[in-house]
Amino acid sequence: MKPIRTEDGRPFRTDRTSRARSQGQAMLEYLVVSAVLVFALFVPIKDEASTDKPRTAVEVVVHNFQVAYERMSFSLSIPE
Repeated sequence: MKPIRTEDGRPFRTDRTSRARSQGQAMLEYLVVSAVLVFALFVPIKDEASTDKPRTAVEVVVHNFQVAYERMSFSLSIPE
């Protein structure tokens, strides 16, 4: 059985091949965006709070959570 062709001689794409191509493209876009995001989280950045060495975004976020938790626990421990 011969493949169906368009007027200019190219093979006609069915919905199945178009869907497979778009799913493949979506997966590639997801991988690229995820890789860039992970890379951005672990690249050392200059932080105004730390003068000794640059820290990653993950280290900055973890440090800020620790400080916030210490302040919250201190305020809860103050007697009324």
